[in-house]
Amino acid sequence: EQIVKLLKEIVNEEVAEKSVRPIGLTTITAESLEKTRDTDLVVAAFIASVTFAVAITVPSGFKSENGSG
Repeated sequence: EQIVKLLKEIVNEEVAEKSVRPIGLTTITAESLEKTRDTDLVVAAFIASVTFAVAITVPSGFKSENGSG
């Protein structure tokens, strides 16, 4: 009986003596999209440059032919 009563309250959107309200979604503006895009581009460029540096680095280091270094 309690479960049925609770289900009816949920269907009527009355829980804990207050109506259930949907969570408001944030408004996405063109400015926020541009900021997000710019941030993503900076992060992508950083990741690409680090990946390139790691790919061309010799794991054991560079030794010249004449023995120095």
